[in-house]
Amino acid sequence: MTDPRPTSPNSAKPPFNHPRADIILRSSDNVDFATFKSILFLSSPVFEDMFSMPQPPRRAGTQVDKDDIPVVDLSEDSRTLELLLGFCHPGDRPIIETVVEARNLLVAAMKYDIGFIRVASKERLLALEKSEPASLFAFACTHKIRDLAIDAAKLALQIPEPDLLPKNPSILPPEFFSISAGNLMHLLFYHRACVAVTAGIITTDLDLAAQPLPRCTSCGAHPQYVCSFWRDFQSRLLPTLRRRPSGETVMTIGRYLSISCSHCAGSDAIRNDANVCIKKMAVRVDDLINKVPLHLDF
Repeated sequence: MTDPRPTSPNSAKPPFNHPRADIILRSSDNVDFATFKSILFLSSPVFEDMFSMPQPPRRAGTQVDKDDIPVVDLSEDSRTLELLLGFCHPGDRPIIETVVEARNLLVAAMKYDIGFIRVASKERLLALEKSEPASLFAFACTHKIRDLAIDAAKLALQIPEPDLLPKNPSILPPEFFSISAGNLMHLLFYHRACVAVTAGIITTDLDLAAQPLPRCTSCGAHPQYVCSFWRDFQSRLLPTLRRRPSGETVMTIGRYLSISCSHCAGSDAIRNDANVCIKKMAVRVDDLINKVPLHLDF
């Protein structure tokens, strides 16, 4: 089979073209990254093992070095290697700009067993795919990344179940063709189980979790004097939790308090009390959600 790579590799941009480099990593799109074994050795146990093993003898008609520097052909493209090596090299961390970059980097970090890059790429994916958690879940299941699948399933709780899956089959993301029907059903069952848990929450439960509640003698009813805006907040919260069962739902509604009482609106203490209560409620909801199991087949 003919090698699809061009005959003349391109050199990567600084800092991956150092004249004193002792190893070259060649990307799948034929870009040479000149780097140092010591950096790779310290970053990845896979590279450590690779460089510790005796090297096979050179085969006739093959290029295994460039300017007397060993060349290692890798399956990752140049952008993925640029990010991977950028995290390993001294200096500022590179910016992961797109979902594709974050996914490719995560797969590479798992392949080379580089934990800190795995964490960084996973965090970036959760930020980039906040509005598409089902797609992220499918990707995680395809690559058997259990912790990412769990985080994606929790992220999916911020979206009502009817809006969770793509509605247009003609533009279905490719990862949905790789996920098993079982895991996809587990995602939906998990969402429904979390809805069921939060559906059992009543106002008293949340009040007890959030004590002490914000109080005002101007707008609050005797004898507890709980601020009127707090009751309005609760009346909006409970129905929304039954569609989007997540602590983040509590925080989101809490950012848009409707305060009509002039005393409450002008009191930093009451606003601070309200913010503390909202955070306590969010923690209570997440504690309940964390007890709901997510079943996966890997």
